[in-house]
Amino acid sequence: MNTLEQPERWAIAILLMAAILTFFFPLVSVQIPIVGTQSWSGYDVFSKMSGFEKQVASTETGPAAELSSSTDQALPPTPSMPVMPTSVQLIGLVPFEICFAWGLSTIALLFVFLTPVARRVRVFSLLGSIVALMAILHLVIASSDLHSWFEKSLTAGPSDKGNPFAAFAQQLGSLIANSVQIRPGMGLYSLVILLVISVFLAYSRILKRGSADIISDAGGAGVISQVE
Repeated sequence: MNTLEQPERWAIAILLMAAILTFFFPLVSVQIPIVGTQSWSGYDVFSKMSGFEKQVASTETGPAAELSSSTDQALPPTPSMPVMPTSVQLIGLVPFEICFAWGLSTIALLFVFLTPVARRVRVFSLLGSIVALMAILHLVIASSDLHSWFEKSLTAGPSDKGNPFAAFAQQLGSLIANSVQIRPGMGLYSLVILLVISVFLAYSRILKRGSADIISDAGGAGVISQVE
């Protein structure tokens, strides 16, 4: 029978409920100059992720442009700026990826209580862990691509040898570019780990075998005591 036993149901249910509660944990860590480092929970990810790209674009030209404009000779405009990487352009999909992982976790939890079939719980927990892992990879790749895009943007225009502050402005812009970070938070890692453990318990049925061994040992001890 592929039905989850009572110990398995409670253990997996606790793991899945903890996975759903990661909504309130820091899911994304964002570091932007002037603003500083921020940790976003589930609500913050949905409300602030859409404005992250605009903030990043403004930091790329802000301080360097102000410094160059303060001199007599301004830096010439760059005719061809590099295109923002696709991973950064699609950064707005991260909240939906995380939400999809939560939805799959909720479905798996409902199956634990309503129709505790190990295969269904295993499939939805596995899909949730894969989607959450995709969100982590998306953030890691976007952060790496963002740094590369900043560096290309700073070197895209022709150098102005007549401006003594041009090199300093470029170095300042490079420092700002390196200080921009977007990383997965501990809540997102916890979501993946909890779902993977749920998949392991639903697949291995280790708790079922353990409870069966305990019952058999108890039954054997009872038989022996009756014989004695």
